[in-house]
Amino acid sequence: LTGDDPPAVLFLGSYRSDEANESSYLQTWDRLTVQGSRRLESRRVQVDPLTREQCIELAEIRTGADRNLIQQHAEELLAETGGNPYFLEQLIEGFDPTTGSLRHVPLDEVIAGRLAKLPATAAKMLDVVAVAGQPIAIEEASHVIGSINSDLPTITHMRSERLVRLLSGGEGTTVDTYHDKIRETVLESLSEFNRRSLHLSLAETIQQREGLDAEALLKSISASPRPNESAGLLGKRVFDLAHHFLKADDSRAFVYQMLSGEQALLAYAFEESLVFLRTALNLVPADASNHVLYRLWHGIGQALVAQHADFEEAVAAFEKAIGFAEDDFARADGFTGMARACAQ
Repeated sequence: LTGDDPPAVLFLGSYRSDEANESSYLQTWDRLTVQGSRRLESRRVQVDPLTREQCIELAEIRTGADRNLIQQHAEELLAETGGNPYFLEQLIEGFDPTTGSLRHVPLDEVIAGRLAKLPATAAKMLDVVAVAGQPIAIEEASHVIGSINSDLPTITHMRSERLVRLLSGGEGTTVDTYHDKIRETVLESLSEFNRRSLHLSLAETIQQREGLDAEALLKSISASPRPNESAGLLGKRVFDLAHHFLKADDSRAFVYQMLSGEQALLAYAFEESLVFLRTALNLVPADASNHVLYRLWHGIGQALVAQHADFEEAVAAFEKAIGFAEDDFARADGFTGMARACAQ
């Protein structure tokens, strides 16, 4: 597309709106369109939901049925799918072109039918991707299901069946469910035991890949009343660890919930910080040190003050923190926080 005599090319591409800021391809393309001796003409087209007539046309193409039969269900097709072509294609899988009847095919039935065409590991992979709750690295998902090789060929087949989608970003290629409805359907099909087991496997895989150890981290936070010494050094995966260990009902959730709360506080995400710290408070070990309890209550007080929330609750949090303070600096810091709360 560059040089003295570039060819005339019409390029058509598509992407989801939620990929716009993360896609390395789109970022590269945007740079291309403003660099070089001539500007590449680029036009973005917003794809809206299908209209009634477009729903009829797509159903006619996909089923090969007579248009008059399809039109009998036109209002139902539009109402049930909202003009979403993905939902429309699920719905018309239950259309009988010989009788003109439309049977609602449950999504779990559709998913099972598609998995039946794929390798045995596909079902396990889909479970992991669904439980992850967000895009997950392929290597990470493969590790959870016990695969020693790359599962990219299987995932590619799953993408062809529109069970998953691949996303490219600054941290490499990740995989996610094709649609949230697939995630919800898969999660509903899993037993509570299986869900907890997968959350635990995900948490332990992330912990291993990040080189973290819950016991060592607990010793570290137990030794100091000042969170800034450790909280800011952890990566964003601490939030994933807090989530998965909590969902797995594992005691290691405490340290990651607490550190997530402190890290969110440093990032000025005060509402999230409060959720993490309160959750940690409910999980606090019986033998927790005074430093840990001080940090928890002091952090809760800080988050409340930052949100301009109930000052009485903030004062009470700082009072409890002061009760666990073991040195004059910590006590002074607690009284400073209390003064700020009162000033509200």
